[in-house]
Amino acid sequence: MAGRIMRAAAGLTLVALVAITGCRSGSTNGKDETDMPQRDVTTVMNAHVDALMATEGVAGVAIGETDDHTPCIIIYVVQLTDTLKASLPTTLEGHPVRIEESGEFRPLKSEAPDHP
Repeated sequence: MAGRIMRAAAGLTLVALVAITGCRSGSTNGKDETDMPQRDVTTVMNAHVDALMATEGVAGVAIGETDDHTPCIIIYVVQLTDTLKASLPTTLEGHPVRIEESGEFRPLKSEAPDHP
């Protein structure tokens, strides 16, 4: 009787461990939960855009995709230097950041007629 109870307890422990491990790895796609974004990419970009734009050499910030179609934050810079690249983040709140050299952004001349 005691042996049967011990085997049953051991079996339940094994099932519980497998279930916990399976749920954890399945829910995080193999990533540590601390690496997973807690907020959507647009909210994160909006929270950081002022600080990023205050960085000398940054021309703009936008939402884009990585090569594997993961949403990311794009930081456009006038000229990509090693110093500027080192000062910018590679991730923001778990979202990847892509840095692109764009030159300066300038508004287009208006083609609107002179009359209202």
